[in-house]
Amino acid sequence: MNGSPGLIYMESVAQASDRQHHLEFPARHHPDPGAVDVQNRLSRAAPRLPRRDPEGVRVDKARSKFCCLPFSPSDDPALTPVALGDFASRSIVPELQRLPGVGQVQLVWH
Repeated sequence: MNGSPGLIYMESVAQASDRQHHLEFPARHHPDPGAVDVQNRLSRAAPRLPRRDPEGVRVDKARSKFCCLPFSPSDDPALTPVALGDFASRSIVPELQRLPGVGQVQLVWH
């Protein structure tokens, strides 16, 4: 991805079988040309990538703005943090991902 016009920096994170690469462009940079350039560069590199990933590689464009939706614990013992996380991942995350302009939804527990 080095040499992509307007690229400020790139960050890579790998956990088990999940790998993510975050490319940062200036705020004034329109995401469409950047996504097309990244997709083109990825297509050229794809033949050299390992074939371990059955889902392939996906390119998403997103602005680096975020929204936080806090949840508070329940007094109901049936609503454990695991149960609330399961509910959020099955019911809330897909709805947020369908909203126009949403590039990524991530659940974080503290």
